[in-house]
Amino acid sequence: ALRMRVPMRDDRARTPSATPTLQEKLFLRRAGCFLALRQYAHAVADYRSAAALNPKSVNAAQGMQHAWTEMKKASIPTEQNAYMILGVAQDASAVEVRRAFHALCRRWHPDKCNHFDGQMRLQAAMHFEEAQGAFEKLRDAEAR
Repeated sequence: ALRMRVPMRDDRARTPSATPTLQEKLFLRRAGCFLALRQYAHAVADYRSAAALNPKSVNAAQGMQHAWTEMKKASIPTEQNAYMILGVAQDASAVEVRRAFHALCRRWHPDKCNHFDGQMRLQAAMHFEEAQGAFEKLRDAEAR
């Protein structure tokens, strides 16, 4: 007997499912490894890739949030590190600190780096946030 095969519409390719695909699982696993290695920018990028594959993924959303908060915590500069981030000496004047900060802003501002690819754009955003944190730390000359 001949059976006629009727092509069925494959909705799975277009709609995200609750079950993770192999590629999503690999992104999630690699992101977890990056978290363990404290490479937070790479972890965020992999969690974003997993979320792009499956927007309903709770693991990707929670992992991205965790990696982002860890990246923020790691980017809070100490006072000595703030001088190093801005590239000024510890006895630098407020004017020198401000000039160094503005130079870094011109280089790493997200509006200036919008032509970069995803990974480079993420690194530029991290550099910009580090510079902002360092400047906030060293802004007040009396507190220094």
